[in-house]
Amino acid sequence: MKTKSRPDLVWGIRSCVSTNFRIVVLLFVVACLPRPVCASEPDSTDATPITKSPSGAAWRSLVLPGWGQFYNGKKIKGSVIALAELGSVAAYLVRRDRLKDEFVLPGERGSRNEFVFVIAGVLFFSAVDAFVDAHLEVVDWGELSIGPTARGDPRISVAFGF
Repeated sequence: MKTKSRPDLVWGIRSCVSTNFRIVVLLFVVACLPRPVCASEPDSTDATPITKSPSGAAWRSLVLPGWGQFYNGKKIKGSVIALAELGSVAAYLVRRDRLKDEFVLPGERGSRNEFVFVIAGVLFFSAVDAFVDAHLEVVDWGELSIGPTARGDPRISVAFGF
């Protein structure tokens, strides 16, 4: 009976992981593609507004912080949240490397990497914010307009809807 040598075994594991990674990436891309318009969907002449799914926005933000904000149409807020998450992950990695090199006396506790809590906090904030934004999408907040009048004077106008 022939047994696999060590390099063949490692290559087999790498090939399996590579194949699984490709499948996951393919499923992610397919999930992100826009759905085709079906006959069961309302046509564009329907007067009811299409609302965003709050749970869908929250799940998107849990998968990738900022994605739920982009889903809700808040591109600047989504970018800020994504950058905050990237920054906190980078800070975690830098702190982790510094903690490895830290000298700890026997019997003493070493320092902790607090950036884990920052990462979790940004994730939690992103999900809750996306959920609330999707719920508040249908609220009429009124109108704010800033600009010159007909004579060129500055004008600020605020209108609230009740």
